[in-house]
Amino acid sequence: MYNTVSDEQIDNEIESRYRPHAMNASSRDLPLCELSDRDFEILTYQLIKEEITDNEHNGYDNISLMQGVGERGRDCVIYSNDEVVAVVQCKKYKSNITRPALLKELIKFLLHLTIDESLFSGNKVKYLFYVSKSLTEPAAKLINQFSKEILNDIKEGKVRGYIKAVV
Repeated sequence: MYNTVSDEQIDNEIESRYRPHAMNASSRDLPLCELSDRDFEILTYQLIKEEITDNEHNGYDNISLMQGVGERGRDCVIYSNDEVVAVVQCKKYKSNITRPALLKELIKFLLHLTIDESLFSGNKVKYLFYVSKSLTEPAAKLINQFSKEILNDIKEGKVRGYIKAVV
């Protein structure tokens, strides 16, 4: 069973949270890095929930926000016909996410899946990674050419090192 948060709990959390100052409308960056980790998770949840409501995600019909502690790499869980089809991992950093940091997060999630297959209900699950800043160029390259890039990292022994660091 998932430890999700009710809409009422989310509303209570939102009311009690810090609100960053409004920014100049011409600014390119939002002050997402000023939010707490939990506030960033709640914002991500609300944005995805609104997109699901507006039918912007084909195949998604519901989203749940997790409790926020010990959720095994899942800040939100997305459903289709009551089955988990995607998980959302939120990372709020003041700098761009590096390739090693991205791979370590993915490894953590995969290790949790290996230990507990009940984390998803179907044959496959989408892993959505939301960040407050951006990705470094090597991290973006990994995402855009994953099959090729991950093989290079495996051959070079980097993935083994990241697994050891995570474990």
